[in-house]
Amino acid sequence: MLISRLGINGFEKFIIDEEELLEISNDTKLINIIKYKGFSLKPGSKNYFNGKYIIPYEKGGESDIDSGWLPNFYVPNSYFIDWSEKSVNELFLAQKNKQKQATLRNQAYWFKTGLTFSLTGFYAPTVRLKSPSMFDNKSSGIFTVYNEKISMCILTSRIQKYLMKTSLCIL
Repeated sequence: MLISRLGINGFEKFIIDEEELLEISNDTKLINIIKYKGFSLKPGSKNYFNGKYIIPYEKGGESDIDSGWLPNFYVPNSYFIDWSEKSVNELFLAQKNKQKQATLRNQAYWFKTGLTFSLTGFYAPTVRLKSPSMFDNKSSGIFTVYNEKISMCILTSRIQKYLMKTSLCIL
């Protein structure tokens, strides 16, 4: 179940926070349990996080050029997804049965830190830190062994933007 920030009222206590997501992203065994089983609601399970089961969901971002707001560097997630054992089981079952609503791609990158970016728009590319969580097919990602903040500085530099814009125009 996908939930927007506006519809999250009453569920805030069930959201896995950034610190917990980083803990998950640094533990390969835990990542694999969470990816394919979801968060348990049973205390004592390795994938139990104090009854929390809702995670941020990257869907790509919007901007408001008229007001001067551009989604560069960091933007809090506007969407969340239920990643409980029950929901994850339903997603994988739907994918196995080839139901259209379940398209699970790039599973190797789930719960990994990285960058997300937009190549469209007058000020593109805009680059933001990506939470170590789930992401949509509309959310482009960069996953690197280099420091994300340094990579973001390079990618948002004027010379890099120029190179990307002129290269894209040639193609």
